[in-house]
Amino acid sequence: DQVYLKPWLLAVVQHVLQRPFKLHSVNGHDPLQGHGLQALHMDTGQPNVPGGPFHTVNSMWMLDDFTSSNGPTRIVPGTHLKPGRVPDYMEDRKADHPDQIHLIGKAGSVAVFNGSLWHSSYINKDGQPRRTLHCAFIAREEKQQTNQREYLQPETEARLSPLARYVLDVD
Repeated sequence: DQVYLKPWLLAVVQHVLQRPFKLHSVNGHDPLQGHGLQALHMDTGQPNVPGGPFHTVNSMWMLDDFTSSNGPTRIVPGTHLKPGRVPDYMEDRKADHPDQIHLIGKAGSVAVFNGSLWHSSYINKDGQPRRTLHCAFIAREEKQQTNQREYLQPETEARLSPLARYVLDVD
């Protein structure tokens, strides 16, 4: 609850999506040495359309320092505005993109980005921990990656605030 209900985070999600939304998923990532490289992708199942609407927002909570050598997330600025999908522009989506940048930050930092932005995890070269918690949101009319109603435990349901119930979409 301390992650997905942060007022500043909900404000950013509303700003990007411009319509009602809900929690999409929460998951973790910790690439091991020599691993972690993902294909550049978007967090939406739909192609980008110039002028929107956008469908997802991802927040990435850095539990460890993100350095240039421990597999930081890479993003390609401006690609949330490109029409279509990543494969329309790149044959090898694991290859470096000339415009990519790596998100470097201290443990405790949070990066929030439009899910239509091309991004991926990168190779953990030095084996240092690079744990992150992803907390993603999706437009309310879309299907959640993790259907919160299926996993809601009675003890959790009993303590949820009206805001939490709404964001989780459990009513």
